[in-house]
Order: sequence, then structure tokens, then C-alpha cells
Amino acid sequence: MNITPEHPGIELRKRISDKGMNLAEFARSINVSSSRISELASCKRALTIDSAIKIADVFDTTPEYWISKQNKYDLYWKYNRA
Repeated sequence: MNITPEHPGIELRKRISDKGMNLAEFARSINVSSSRISELASCKRALTIDSAIKIADVFDTTPEYWISKQNKYDLYWKYNRA
């Protein structure tokens, strides 16, 4: 039984909300476009290393944490396409 890994955008959206920010405010705070964060938070875009570094700084995590979530998600969908 395979458990589908969560796209990192799902956790990102929750963490942004928990900080009391909207997506545009968060994007400005890390100096990226709001469309980049919006697409990531809606699981329509893959997380880049650059974004992982910036996100990790805000949430006191590591870039590796975020990249690992993206890699697990990508690998699952690569090998489990219906």
C-alpha cells in the first residue's frame, strides 16, 4: 500500500495561514512573485531550491526539509501513475 506524499504547497499554505499572512504578503516577505507562491500553494508548481531556502528561513526549518517533501511527491507520481 502506497501512501500518497503531500505536495509541499499544502504545508506551505497552512504555515502561511498560521502566521496570519496571505499568499501575497508572504511572497513579498521573501522577495518572490505572488504568482510563484500562489502556484506552489495550490500544488500547480514544483518547489525550487531557491524557494526552499527562502521558505526555510521564514519557518525556521531547513531547505532539505522542503526539498525532501518535493522529491518524495515527485518520485511517487513518477512511479505510480495510473
